[in-house]
Amino acid sequence: MITLPGEWTLVTGATSGIGYEMTKILASRGHNLVLVSRNEEKLCEVAREFNQESDIIIMPLDLSKPGSARIIYDECKRLGLNITTLINNAGFGKFGESWDLSFEDVESMLSLNIMALTSMSNLFARDMKAHRRGNILNVASTAAYLPIPYFSAYSASKTYVKNFTAALREELKAYGVNVTCLLPGPTHTRFADVAFIPGDREFFDLQMPMEATRVAEAGLQAMFRRQRSAVPGPVNKLVSVTAGLMPLAALSRLIRHFTSLAHT
Repeated sequence: MITLPGEWTLVTGATSGIGYEMTKILASRGHNLVLVSRNEEKLCEVAREFNQESDIIIMPLDLSKPGSARIIYDECKRLGLNITTLINNAGFGKFGESWDLSFEDVESMLSLNIMALTSMSNLFARDMKAHRRGNILNVASTAAYLPIPYFSAYSASKTYVKNFTAALREELKAYGVNVTCLLPGPTHTRFADVAFIPGDREFFDLQMPMEATRVAEAGLQAMFRRQRSAVPGPVNKLVSVTAGLMPLAALSRLIRHFTSLAHT
C-alpha cells in the first residue's frame, strides 16, 4: 500500500457550482484534496488550476452507479489517504410531473442523492470514529423542508439528506466527529440546466438565486465551526422557518403559475 502523508479532504461534485467553489477555497488554504466527479476532463482542468496551491488527487467516477462509493473508499485506502474531511456535494434534480420524468433519470438521481451520499458517509465515518476526529459536510437543499410538487422525488431525497445528516451527527458526536448539513436555496450553478427544460426555468430564475461562492463559504464556515446546519441567505432562512405554513395546494398553484408564464 502507498501511504501519502498528511490529512486529506474529499469533495464530490468538485468540477462545478458549489463543489468547485469549495475546492477553490480549500485549495487557497492549502488543503490536500481528493476530487471526485464523473467528468475526467474537467477534473484534470480543476487539478491544473489549483495544483500550485495544494496537493490534488483526482478520481473520475460516476457516483450514481451502484458500488461507486466503495470504489472511491477502497482507492483512498490503497493510497493510504487519511481522509479527515468529507464533503458530499454531488447531486442533481429533475423538475416535472412525476410520472413524465425519465425512469432512468429518477433512478440515477435517487442513487446519487441518497445512496452514494449515505455510503460515502458511512464508509469514511468508520475511520473517523476510530481516529476520534473528522468532519462530514452533506449538501441538502431548502427543498428538504417541504414536499415540492413537480420536484417530488428531488425534494424527498433532500429531506432524507437533512434527516440522515442530523441523525449521523448524534451518532458520531461522542467520538469527536462533526457532521454538518448545508441547505442552500436556488444557487447559480449547473443545477437548473439539468433540472429544467428551457421553458420551465422561470420558477427557478424568479427566486433570485445566490452566487455559488457565498453558499460554499457559508457551508465550509459552518462545518469548521462544527455547527449542526447552515442555511445561507436571509430569504432561504425565512423559507426554512415558514415552509410548513404554505398549503401544498397553494404551492402547487404558485409553481404552475410560474411555469405557465415561461410558456407564454
